[in-house]
Amino acid sequence: MKLDHQPADKLFVDFAGKPLHYVDHSTGEVVACQVFVACLPFSDYSFAMVVPS
Repeated sequence: MKLDHQPADKLFVDFAGKPLHYVDHSTGEVVACQVFVACLPFSDYSFAMVVPS
């Protein structure tokens, strides 16, 4: 099924997948993060950024 989208009409956003973790080397603390994803459906441009939980 083809969906038609108008330019600058919609922006889809979500947090993707399971939380990620990294170790802060200065404190040894394990920090949880999530991946934020946004997509413009007309142009298929996408954006992803890891943000702390």
